[in-house]
Amino acid sequence: MVAVVFGIPGVGKSTIVNKVKDDLGLVYLHPGNIMYEIASKKGIVENVDQMRKLKLPVQQELQEEMARIVAEKINSQKNNSFIIDTHAIVKTPQGFFPGLRNAFFEVVKPDIYLVIESKPEMILQRRLADQDRERKDDHSLDEIVLHIDLTRDFASAYSIYSQANFAVIENKEGNIEYAVNEMSGIISRYMEYSH
Repeated sequence: MVAVVFGIPGVGKSTIVNKVKDDLGLVYLHPGNIMYEIASKKGIVENVDQMRKLKLPVQQELQEEMARIVAEKINSQKNNSFIIDTHAIVKTPQGFFPGLRNAFFEVVKPDIYLVIESKPEMILQRRLADQDRERKDDHSLDEIVLHIDLTRDFASAYSIYSQANFAVIENKEGNIEYAVNEMSGIISRYMEYSH
């Protein structure tokens, strides 16, 4: 069973994914980290925030290499279930870029896509409080709303393309357990079917 989780920066995705992973004993994969490791080894980036500013052909090549690595990890552990923590779209200087490419769907074959959403105001507050990242853009509510809408749109397109299910989960402010329980419930049903 393979679940792919999307959510824009500041939505609380990583916190929720880590709790669900621990609760259900899932193998965690992070395509962005894999792509960053590949790019770092090639000497083309020094920090993660430089990734989205790479030339588009370079990003596409990194995505294809990442898809092969993810598929190898999944195929080498057939008895495990996986949760993939990634972004449906990436904001670049050239516009929005698909977070996943056809090469990913063809070799990884996800069972379900889950989008985590939160109130735009909450996302903005979290981003402004996050001093660990270098984000000069996406600090207006309008930009955040657009990013949320496009994430849902791209995720539903991925679902259609790969014939996988699709769900939206709300991360309610002050009640992260709600989102964790929703996601755990959906994924555990898929795990039952796949064993």
